[in-house]
Amino acid sequence: MTTAPRDTKREILDTAEAMLQERGFNAFSYQHIAERLGVKNAAVHYHFRSKADLGVAVIERYRRRFHRWAERLNSEGPHDPWGRLEAYFQIYFAFLHSGNRICPSGVLQAEFESIPEEMREASRVLLEDLLGWLTVLLADGRERGAFHFLGEPADQAMILGSTLQGGLQIARACGPERFEAAVEQLRRQLKA
Repeated sequence: MTTAPRDTKREILDTAEAMLQERGFNAFSYQHIAERLGVKNAAVHYHFRSKADLGVAVIERYRRRFHRWAERLNSEGPHDPWGRLEAYFQIYFAFLHSGNRICPSGVLQAEFESIPEEMREASRVLLEDLLGWLTVLLADGRERGAFHFLGEPADQAMILGSTLQGGLQIARACGPERFEAAVEQLRRQLKA
């Protein structure tokens, strides 16, 4: 029986994503990745010329993953606003229960001023995708009478997104029950 060849590029991306979510972009190096994978630094440089190139690749991969998730949700449901919002919350609950990892977008926003410019731009695009999806959902939900909130849907999307990202970071220090309480508060506010 033959084994499949090693997909070093995918392994590098997986490791970089995990380290980004665990430590932040500035707290790991190619050496850390190489050691974790049991390869030489040159193997990482072969696939990603610079750490900025690697960072952009991680962001773009996360963005593609989000778009695939949204497409699946559109085709398979749920189609009601509350079901869709709960599906979105589950993304963050998965981060919460993934062993001290936080949302990649949250990490990138926290380190925004210290990451390379090309990563800043990719991070902006990712954030706009997330907030854009939430804005459309909130506008539709309010129009259908499912959600109740004052102000513009884009502003409410900002509150939701900020609460979820910040809640994950607070949960690292204060425990998952704090994140769960924040999500429950979001639910209550949208039902009011």
